[in-house]
Amino acid sequence: MKSEKHNPRPRPPAGPGESTQPTQEQRDPGGPSFQIETLEQRILLSATWTDADTGQVLPGPTDGDEIYTGDNAADVADALAGNDVMYGDIGADTLHGGAGNDELHGGQQADTLYGDAGNDLLYGDGQQDTLYGGEGDDQLYGGNQQDVLVSGGGNDYMDGGKHNDTFRVDGAQAGDVITVEGGAGTDTIDLSAYGADHVQDDGSSLTVDLGNGQSFRINYSGVENVVTGPAVDDPPTVDAGPNQIVNEGDLVQLSGTASDPEGQGLSYQWVQTSGPAVTLSDPSAASPSFTAPQGLSN
Repeated sequence: MKSEKHNPRPRPPAGPGESTQPTQEQRDPGGPSFQIETLEQRILLSATWTDADTGQVLPGPTDGDEIYTGDNAADVADALAGNDVMYGDIGADTLHGGAGNDELHGGQQADTLYGDAGNDLLYGDGQQDTLYGGEGDDQLYGGNQQDVLVSGGGNDYMDGGKHNDTFRVDGAQAGDVITVEGGAGTDTIDLSAYGADHVQDDGSSLTVDLGNGQSFRINYSGVENVVTGPAVDDPPTVDAGPNQIVNEGDLVQLSGTASDPEGQGLSYQWVQTSGPAVTLSDPSAASPSFTAPQGLSN
């Protein structure tokens, strides 16, 4: 029987973003040899920007409406202005929606999403994600793992999803109403930036005092813990009264006033800082008196 040498068919090298498996050669002892090639595995290794209206692939972000699709890497992407949709895909991504009403999806890893300005939708999806709503009335959805959801002001809605989630509020303005749904797990509203004496909790609603008669509110359910900062002892407001023009030997009546923001009791102590020495009738009274001394200069 004639001996026959079989050389495998040459294959082109894998191109960028592609991986290939080797050719397997099988031989039939009673007949000609043949080859079976496995399918090439093609892996997308480049993120894409697509015009949301035309579907045209773009070289990068613009101020228009776009769709961003990430890849297997840890992507960092900023959509700039426009009403954009962003998909982080597999890597641990950092996505910025920019100005406009955006929709951001983190994907499979631990992602960080920034809605920025506008009324945005943020979805953490797979792993331990951190979601920042930014300005505007945003909706934040944590997903399946232990997430951190941060309201940046506005009338935001935050849903933790299935795990032990933490909700924070940064930059809330007077009149904002924020809704928090804890979901499954042991969830926490973190108000450690606000003193305990500035937070009122009625069991389903938190009112946070911003001072000067202004406040914002958090309506919540499914939340097990509320954390506040230490009570803040705001300083009192003190007024020594108006300046007076008097003559030597006149009885001078001082008129001091003071108030404390927390309503705590106050004491007074007058101290002379300049001029000829005088004797106060009661240095610890709010309105002591003294006799104007001799030798006053005009």
